[in-house]
Amino acid sequence: MWVWLVAGGLALICLVWWIRMSRRGVRQAAIRKQSWVLEDLGLQSHDSQLNGDLRQLINRLVWSYSREYVDRVKRRMMEIHAIRETEWNNRWFELKRFFLMTALMKQVPMYSREVDQVWHEMLMFTRTYEQFSKRFLGEYLHHEPHDAAGAAAGRTMRGWFDLIYCWLFQPTPYSILTWGPFFRQPVPMEILRDFEGEVSEEVLERYFRWHAGDVVVRRIIYRLAEQIHEGIRFVRSFVEERGRDDEAFIIRLFEQVEDPVRRLMYGVLFYSLYDSPRFDVNRILKWEEISRTRSSKSSAKKTAAANGATSSSTTFFGCFSLGGNDGSNHCGDGGSHCSSGSCGGGCGGGGCSSS
Repeated sequence: MWVWLVAGGLALICLVWWIRMSRRGVRQAAIRKQSWVLEDLGLQSHDSQLNGDLRQLINRLVWSYSREYVDRVKRRMMEIHAIRETEWNNRWFELKRFFLMTALMKQVPMYSREVDQVWHEMLMFTRTYEQFSKRFLGEYLHHEPHDAAGAAAGRTMRGWFDLIYCWLFQPTPYSILTWGPFFRQPVPMEILRDFEGEVSEEVLERYFRWHAGDVVVRRIIYRLAEQIHEGIRFVRSFVEERGRDDEAFIIRLFEQVEDPVRRLMYGVLFYSLYDSPRFDVNRILKWEEISRTRSSKSSAKKTAAANGATSSSTTFFGCFSLGGNDGSNHCGDGGSHCSSGSCGGGCGGGGCSSS
């Protein structure tokens, strides 16, 4: 009798697993059918000086390659990897984001196999790729394959990658799908210790292309490093006063920090410093959702009173979450959790658009 019970239990487990995998495949297929290309690479909203510097860097990137070069790479991708136009656009969009990170950071692990395929095909045009690298960075950009990022060192630096990526860009459902879920790993303690003290040129050179960059790149790097330093000081000050109560910290965070990008950065720093064994920023994201909803309703009322239109607030992740272990999210499938009046970035049939 017990044999049949065990067999039945195993069969049930297999059925549940099959259903979950099927649903995951449906969600991922729905995401891939949509375009997630945003204006200005979907930059996060910062102050006018920083926004202007980041747009200058994007313009330099676009200036560094020819349309003909991109078309040749695109044709190879479609022929060799049998991908459709939309998939190509999404991959190329994410690779451009990656290249922007390489202009700032000393090392950027490649965590996406799909994006890495595009990078690899660019390398097939040896001379053109070298020209592109030198026009954009002033030096040759060496290819570090996706497999290398899967090594222990790559996994260790994943939290650092996530922090910089999400400080620069609004993640989309496709971002989560191709790079993997964000903020599953803490920022390494060694990096936190370096940025807790005075932000010296030695520290900047250790992690960024400080001496290789021009004035614009240096301004961006310094502002980023400054915000990390300020975030660590904010966290340390709170812990000295109130202890390691994360709920009290989140309340303080939303009371004193208006910028949603900084809020998440400070939250990541808090959990990296004091709760790295069970690193999880979902509580901050839930508060962000509550804040977004309240702000959206308030903004909608004010705008409706003025001109009869609806309005929405821009939040860190707009209308989707950081994603589950399978890269699932709340946009792009039949069960979308966002509406046109409640999403910071919007969630239309063509994906989330920038404001």
